Amino acid sequence: MRAAPKDPSRNMGPDVLWGGRLRASVDDVVGRLRSDSDAIALHIERLADECDRRAVQTDAYAQQWAAYDQAHTNYVGQVNAYNADTTGAAAKPTAPATPARPPAWAEF
Repeated sequence: MRAAPKDPSRNMGPDVLWGGRLRASVDDVVGRLRSDSDAIALHIERLADECDRRAVQTDAYAQQWAAYDQAHTNYVGQVNAYNADTTGAAAKPTAPATPARPPAWAEF
């Protein structure tokens, strides 16, 4: 029977990782993955913040548009009453102002 050599790395090629070299290599990979996942998490947090900001702006615009719709419905009623008035006592109705344009990214 032949005894195993004292340094097993002699029997392994230069591409074989063993012992501390393997652990160091795995630690490097895990470190890079952790760094990459931290960067991705930061981007996702920033994206969520931007989505929240846009949701607030979109909600405000939707409320402005709903108020305009209500004012326009009242205006149409006033116009019909003005046109139906034969005495000339009705005041001329004023059209409501449309809401400001939403940001380019908003779809309305």
